[in-house]
Amino acid sequence: MAWSVGGVVAALLTAGAARLDWPVAAGLNAQAGIVLLLALCMRSHALPSFAPEPSGARTQPPLGRRLWIRLIPFGLVLLVVYVVESTVSAWSAVYLRQTLAASLTVAPLAYAAYQAGTVVGRAATDRLVHKCGAVAVVRAAALVVACALAGMAAAPSWPFAVLAAGAVGLGASVLAPLSLASAARLRPAASEAVLARLNLFNYVGVVIGGAVSGLLGSTGQFRLAYAAPAALALLLPAAARYFTQPPRGTQPMAARRACSDRRSAPS
Repeated sequence: MAWSVGGVVAALLTAGAARLDWPVAAGLNAQAGIVLLLALCMRSHALPSFAPEPSGARTQPPLGRRLWIRLIPFGLVLLVVYVVESTVSAWSAVYLRQTLAASLTVAPLAYAAYQAGTVVGRAATDRLVHKCGAVAVVRAAALVVACALAGMAAAPSWPFAVLAAGAVGLGASVLAPLSLASAARLRPAASEAVLARLNLFNYVGVVIGGAVSGLLGSTGQFRLAYAAPAALALLLPAAARYFTQPPRGTQPMAARRACSDRRSAPS
């Protein structure tokens, strides 16, 4: 969640710098100064010690090829999420500027709205899952993402695109952590290895999203760049039935760490 808050702040700072007519170099220098200040404020601390594993402990069984098949529903959801993440993060400002004729001050606001939506979505995910169940939440979130992306593609002006970007973040932020948590429960004793396999879908999604949307944008088809992932998102409700919800307090520790807050993208 801290990553998303940082994204909102950075987008607003960029919009403010454009409003003040700061040159790009001045904005980059200001950001570098913030990073330097954070580095100077860091302090070292001792890491917790862990007891060594007994020499006679049973070795972890191999995961096997069949696990890849069981990971496909979660991997496809994660892939689409990161296609969306990469498209909005990398190209939303250019879309507002070139297609919707937004000013340099307004162009970063779509990304700010997207990240603000992820903050709200991640803060509400646990409560929604406990109240409605994971399957219903995944279906609803997928439909929100599809409709919001379609809204971005058809936006008549930049305010509509900004609102739609916020709705995209609201839905997409729910799908990623639920995919990770459900996949980790396939093999609770080897959840770290399972999540390592699932992460391959992240990178594929980032590459596809950034490359395809950039290619379409270079030909002036940014609206199509948002309509295409909207169509993909309509396929996600079919995978919702594979999502499970454990009893309270039984979620594997690795899944808790993975779902606490991941970057909406691993880049």
